[in-house]
Amino acid sequence: MFGENFEKNLLNRFNEENLLEAKSFLSHYLEFKDFSGKTFLDAGCGSGVFSIVAHQMGAKVTTFDIEEEALNNLEILKTRFHIEPNQIKSFISDILDVNTLTSLGQFDLVMCWGVVHHTGNLWQAIDNVSKCVKPDGLIHLGIYNTADNFGFYPDGRFGTSLFWKKVKRFYSNRATWFQNVIDFFAFLGIFFIYLLSFNNPIKKLKENERRGMSWQSDLKDWLIGYPYEYASPEEVFNFMKERGFTLIKLKTNNGLLTNNYVFKKTN
Repeated sequence: MFGENFEKNLLNRFNEENLLEAKSFLSHYLEFKDFSGKTFLDAGCGSGVFSIVAHQMGAKVTTFDIEEEALNNLEILKTRFHIEPNQIKSFISDILDVNTLTSLGQFDLVMCWGVVHHTGNLWQAIDNVSKCVKPDGLIHLGIYNTADNFGFYPDGRFGTSLFWKKVKRFYSNRATWFQNVIDFFAFLGIFFIYLLSFNNPIKKLKENERRGMSWQSDLKDWLIGYPYEYASPEEVFNFMKERGFTLIKLKTNNGLLTNNYVFKKTN
């Protein structure tokens, strides 16, 4: 699903600039410019980009994903950036498999961005991955925000979280040709929303490209993301506090995008 979508962009669009953006992202949230001597777990690696960056920053990296395509993406990036195969430990696993995660031990830094809200069991996934954090270690979680009220957002998205949960469920059960039709009409909707808000649609679509992904692939990445769950900052904060974590960094949004949390394990 996601792995295949990422692969098209890694082969055709991903470049050094995208890698530097990922490095800046990690450095900002985990508050280190150098990960030397740190152990790093990339829980649900997706494109493999954060694993590559953490390795380049000096960390001893372990990574996993439920999709074989995701590990293929990691191998593509290893080859492109001249990283030996055995320098990043990688394997296929489900974040809901608590026995496997427990067997990994604990890490100084855990990255789990954009993963737990696609598992079908958000809170169990967070609980499982939180057990991989060492005392005084950090975990960076990226979790979709809860949008209860209908709205139009600057990135072109609109509606509520519940609305999109229904859309994504419908979309994920359709044939590829039908998904392509939905993609087209979704594009038209975004295009006209930008026009009505007096923005240049093409310019805005280009501005919103992320992770080296074209806007077309980014749109597909959004629509195909089912299971789809979400949580409010308050819910996440309380859940992690009960497990001995202290919130040290938070970036929220009032729409449908991902909230960024960094917690430190203090108990």
